[in-house]
Amino acid sequence: MKLTTITLTFLLGLNLASCQTKQSTKELYSIAYKKAQLKSYQEAIAYLNKAIALDSTYADAYLLRGKIEVSLGEADQSCMDAKKAADLGNNEAKLIYEQYCLGLTDEQLMDKIKPEDSLARLYPNRPEPLYNISNIYFDGKQYEKAIDYCDKAIAVDPNYAPAYYNKGICLINLGKKPEGCEFISKAAGMGYDLAIKLKPKCEALLKGN
Repeated sequence: MKLTTITLTFLLGLNLASCQTKQSTKELYSIAYKKAQLKSYQEAIAYLNKAIALDSTYADAYLLRGKIEVSLGEADQSCMDAKKAADLGNNEAKLIYEQYCLGLTDEQLMDKIKPEDSLARLYPNRPEPLYNISNIYFDGKQYEKAIDYCDKAIAVDPNYAPAYYNKGICLINLGKKPEGCEFISKAAGMGYDLAIKLKPKCEALLKGN
């Protein structure tokens, strides 16, 4: 059966429209990526939302949006996007979700804490074991307990910058952004590299960028 000119034109039009959709989705993602590099986080998310609206199976867009949400202190939303990207087959998202979003069981926490607790008792004037315990609680998403051990490390050594940094991150994850950023800034002022790198993002977060 011969295709009429009208039918052929119609089919070609559909194919062209399909190609344009794919190209525009990638283009939106590219723009979002550049916006994120410039720390224009809300603009980046807006472009990613458009990309996802065009293609709800676009795993990379969910993953990038999740990474941006971390910078904005939106940990729960970030984990939701990481899981979505992982479910869509993105291996990087799977690793991120498993490492940062799945909490540890109480038994796993205690197994990890025991040796550090022994060191803390053996060396009561050292902040490191207390700081390590705070990290374990952080991995288990028990941020209040993590903060408690950060405070204990700071009490032992008021100049121990990593404890200020960790406390700041925990507070941000609890939704206390201004207070958390104060501790990030304090750690940065003490020369702590991670805090120095995060301080501009923290300032942008407070400004709502």
